Amino acid sequence: MMLSRVAGSLYRLGGLVERADHVARVVDVHVGLALDRGRNLDAAFWPDLQRALALAGAGDADAHGTMLAARTEVSVAVQAARREAMSVRPSLSSEVYEGVNDLQWVLEDAGENFHEFAARIQRGVALLHGLTEESMSHDEAWEFLRLGQRLARARSVVPLVTDKLRRLAGTDDAVAWAGVLRSCSAFEAYRWRFSAAVTAAGVAQFLLLDRTLPRSARHAVTEALAGVKRIDGPGEAKVPHRVLGRLASLLEYTVAEDVVVDPIGFATAYGEIALHLEDALTATYFRPTRLPDERALVTPPIWTSQSQQQ
Repeated sequence: MMLSRVAGSLYRLGGLVERADHVARVVDVHVGLALDRGRNLDAAFWPDLQRALALAGAGDADAHGTMLAARTEVSVAVQAARREAMSVRPSLSSEVYEGVNDLQWVLEDAGENFHEFAARIQRGVALLHGLTEESMSHDEAWEFLRLGQRLARARSVVPLVTDKLRRLAGTDDAVAWAGVLRSCSAFEAYRWRFSAAVTAAGVAQFLLLDRTLPRSARHAVTEALAGVKRIDGPGEAKVPHRVLGRLASLLEYTVAEDVVVDPIGFATAYGEIALHLEDALTATYFRPTRLPDERALVTPPIWTSQSQQQ
């Protein structure tokens, strides 16, 4: 087992890189929508963008400061990721370390054009993921790096989709839902899979519950669970393994139509288990002297959709 300090830094590195990628993509999609609509932007456009940034953890900003807040959030994540990479340099391949530094250079060279800035961040993150897969041994360092990245991805997708379900309840705004798909780099994959129009139920199924889409919450959690199993090795399942198993079960056995009817219920159930998961990961791998709350594992939170209640 590697040092808890190193494991924690690798986990945070993966999550921070994913966070920068997500914020850059969400804002870039909204900028594209703004250009498409021209002068026909409705009054809710900028509040929608601010809401998406808040869900991504970028905080609140007025309409004039939204783009600056997004750029700042991406910069903060990249700079923090570089610090984590420097602290665990011997655990990373030279290619991966250079890839993280390249993201820092994007910040230094960025001009006024936000689309160009966001596109370079996204390409840099995609390259970094490829370098991680191809230039690092698939050992514990690789597992913790990917664990942070996968859980950060699920943590970004679930609130994005459930909040949009809540705010667009009763309507099927194809343009809005296409924007959500693009915010997760899944629009073309959706159209290849489904010939029908983009709908709320279809997006919920694809981004939350799909088994094969790399950007879906279910795929991310399933991969995280497999990684924790490999980290633990044979023997009795540790606390993170059990909590991740519950999270994977929620995503595997939930029906998309139920999420559409009760997105708040689903988001609450997911959030409660995810909160226990962070505590379990910290207590087991990153601060092993801290005891996890075993009471949280006795009875899983029960989520019943509104349709089932009726």
